[in-house]
Amino acid sequence: MPMTSEDKSGKFGSNFPPINLIFLDTQLKHAGHKVCITTENYSIKAVSDIIRDFQPDVIGITFMTLGFPNLASFVEMIFEVAPDISIVTGGYHSTLFS
Repeated sequence: MPMTSEDKSGKFGSNFPPINLIFLDTQLKHAGHKVCITTENYSIKAVSDIIRDFQPDVIGITFMTLGFPNLASFVEMIFEVAPDISIVTGGYHSTLFS
């Protein structure tokens, strides 16, 4: 069952798989890159732990407009954990307003 806006507060993720990231994941793995996708409803602390453990060079974020209010705190956390990381965004909102 999809989460309500109230349930989603403080969580990052979706109940729907990000097909665009899954396609990208497949292509990157095929090219020999190590990839980690999180599609669960993790807390910001859990995501920061994943980033710290995985130590990526690039983080891709896909989000819908409903998740936009939480995006700033999410990006701030990323830069606290990995200050030199490159972030790539996708999804309807970032495409529409870029």
